Amino acid sequence: MPAAAGAEPGWGTASGAVETGAVDTSARTVSTGLATPEFAEVRELFDSFLSDDAGYSAQLSVYRRGTKVVDLYGGPGFAPGDITGT
Repeated sequence: MPAAAGAEPGWGTASGAVETGAVDTSARTVSTGLATPEFAEVRELFDSFLSDDAGYSAQLSVYRRGTKVVDLYGGPGFAPGDITGT
């Protein structure tokens, strides 16, 4: 499936489809967002922070050599429009 206009390969599209290279594990994680397979451990650690403190909220984006490899957020402190880029 070709990437949606303006979408980065490996990331969610407007239709909610996930392009190749990204792992959407939100169904079994605490955080919302995507991480490439090689950064799954970063997501696990991020989720552990959210799980350990019910009041903790955070957002994390990681770029590697100019390519976004992690884009996560979670916790009770987020409302629609709070996330950078939304």
